[in-house]
Amino acid sequence: MTTTWDRNVVAERVASAAERYGCDNPQQRKQLEFSLLRTDPVEVFFGLLNVFAQTLPEEFAKHQLAGELLYLVKPKPQLTAYEILRAVLPTYEQSIEEIPWYLISEFGEEAFLAALDDLSNELSGRHKQECIRTMRFWSRRYRAKPASE
Repeated sequence: MTTTWDRNVVAERVASAAERYGCDNPQQRKQLEFSLLRTDPVEVFFGLLNVFAQTLPEEFAKHQLAGELLYLVKPKPQLTAYEILRAVLPTYEQSIEEIPWYLISEFGEEAFLAALDDLSNELSGRHKQECIRTMRFWSRRYRAKPASE
């Protein structure tokens, strides 16, 4: 059985769940994960990416929940690592480790770091450069993560 959610519904459901229940409600996260696994992966990918694009970094709960779901559901990326990073960097909340972890799991560490290098050379601005440094930090934590996590 599949849901009829499109990317706008995915983004709205995740954002409203974060507003209503916060980002650390395991039952709500499991319900969303269940629904997203039954939704077209293209719509899931763009819907979760839209949560980052449409919200401010200060909206931590929305970013955290979207990041966790992206990492758990792992929809096939519809953009390159570079394009995804370019889309999320302006609003990236730096405590969300799941974005770099998702990208590493889908593209590999070498491609992820190459995309960060390209963006680092291309983008200016303190916030974006801080985000790139933070993503490098999270990439090192991913490598060190025990298999049981």
